[in-house]
Amino acid sequence: MAEQLPLACSLSAGELADRRGVWQRLAAEWLHSRRQTSTGVELSYRADDGVEAKLRDLAALEADCCSFADWAVSRSGDRVMLEVTAPPDAVPAVHALFASPA
Repeated sequence: MAEQLPLACSLSAGELADRRGVWQRLAAEWLHSRRQTSTGVELSYRADDGVEAKLRDLAALEADCCSFADWAVSRSGDRVMLEVTAPPDAVPAVHALFASPA
């Protein structure tokens, strides 16, 4: 049986707010589309200079602090794709992290 990782983020409240701000700024400038899935989210960003590297860096940071989810970055033409998948009990947390700002 596979070991299930705990549904927890290792960031403090302040660090979490800062990280969320980074994601929101990235979305404001480069996000093309956002789609919630039954297992997480799929996001498509414009592949402008440096966007792929920023996404890869952020995905690596997220994989460290939120290891309950899988973070995958790929390139498709003029888009950089981010797919975040999680176990069923963690999907609402992933959806909340990438929800459209109010």
